[in-house]
Amino acid sequence: MAEKPTGGTPNVGGTYDFDGTRNEYGIALANKMQLILRQPTSDMTTFLTNEDYQGDFFNIGDVVKIAKPDPNSVNVVAGAKDCNRPELRELSFESTVMVIDKSMKYAFQICDIVEAEGKWNYESGALDLAAQNMRIKHNLETANLVVNSTEIPRIGTPANPIEVNGDTFYSKVLVGAYAHLRANGAITADGRYTFGSNPEEQKRTRAAIFMPEEGLSLMLTSKWVTDRFTPDADDVLRTAGYKEVLGMSIEFEPSLSQEAADHITVAGLAEGAFAVVIGTNNTVTRAGKVLKPDVLRSHEKYADNYFGLEIYGEKVASPNSCVVAFCKLADGAAPEKPTV
Repeated sequence: MAEKPTGGTPNVGGTYDFDGTRNEYGIALANKMQLILRQPTSDMTTFLTNEDYQGDFFNIGDVVKIAKPDPNSVNVVAGAKDCNRPELRELSFESTVMVIDKSMKYAFQICDIVEAEGKWNYESGALDLAAQNMRIKHNLETANLVVNSTEIPRIGTPANPIEVNGDTFYSKVLVGAYAHLRANGAITADGRYTFGSNPEEQKRTRAAIFMPEEGLSLMLTSKWVTDRFTPDADDVLRTAGYKEVLGMSIEFEPSLSQEAADHITVAGLAEGAFAVVIGTNNTVTRAGKVLKPDVLRSHEKYADNYFGLEIYGEKVASPNSCVVAFCKLADGAAPEKPTV
């Protein structure tokens, strides 16, 4: 990152001109934030969203056109050997638009005395914290977008969730979602997705199963684990083999439980119900841009005030690349809660 300029003089409003280097330095700060926000992790913004149209806009209010191929528009025919050509279908695309209509802001203040006495790079560290906190909010926003979408296929409903124990959770929810995704061409037999993001970028290509604590506890008590010979079951746990089911990655997402401090909000969600989301990153298309932060000299303290802004848009672009299950623990299936 560019070195912070020093010795500048304040402009109108308190921003600094740093001898003509302010623009370069501001771009470096924005790029740092952008890199942290796009860094792949095991959250929903990584596994369920793509940024295929990143950079296709300039300002808030811009419209981005999204085109996704229909996997079923490619005709495949199996049968006896003959010389007849199969029916020709025109490759079709589902086209929709996404509006850049959202923003996320951050702000922090660095006091001159703290900056002089400390051994920490306060500015860089504060930008890291801001980006990580923004990432958490983006993750919850994506979760709410997906679970509230009426376009995405559902197992159960918010008002009438499917009752599950360890075994039915696996057979009805996970297998059911896997079968739906395969039938619609969203994934291959090994749980990977079949179309979408630029292969030259380091994108995750495996579908993911997001579940809260209730779902993870059910998985470890299901026949998927207990019906194995003891050495095999032990090996599954020892090697973290339970992190993958039907070729799809298992990921922990606490916000899908109503008992989490920060959780999804779904109208009419039954008491005790939780959500499970299974899908690929073709599900949601997102495009965003972090703008250069304003650094203003405080009029009240010997300190610099930092104000930052990200503009973005987010849309469910491929509903059949995802399944949302609304579940409720059956009688006697509730796992013992750990104490902290």
